[in-house]
Amino acid sequence: MIILIQARFSSTRLKGKVLKEIAGKVLIDWILDRLEDSELNLPVAVITSKDNSDDAIYNHCRKRKTLCFRGELENVISRYIDACSYFNHSEFVRICADSPLIDPVI
Repeated sequence: MIILIQARFSSTRLKGKVLKEIAGKVLIDWILDRLEDSELNLPVAVITSKDNSDDAIYNHCRKRKTLCFRGELENVISRYIDACSYFNHSEFVRICADSPLIDPVI
């Protein structure tokens, strides 16, 4: 099982929200830090699109050495299925990249 964090830069309500700074670090880092520091011991990966608008998310993941997969922008289901195949997992936990208060215990 793998934890997949769905993130895209082209949000219609607030573009780039996953990389907006909140209390000293960007939104997606709050989520990644909580999940990576949990006792779950599951791999964590960010899944985003191949669209140029998501290059910043991909680059951020590379900088912090977080697993990242890029798939179809418009087909979210395909993105999850392809990411599972890419990381060789048949099961996943879905986390949205705009949920900074995620509790990894729950």
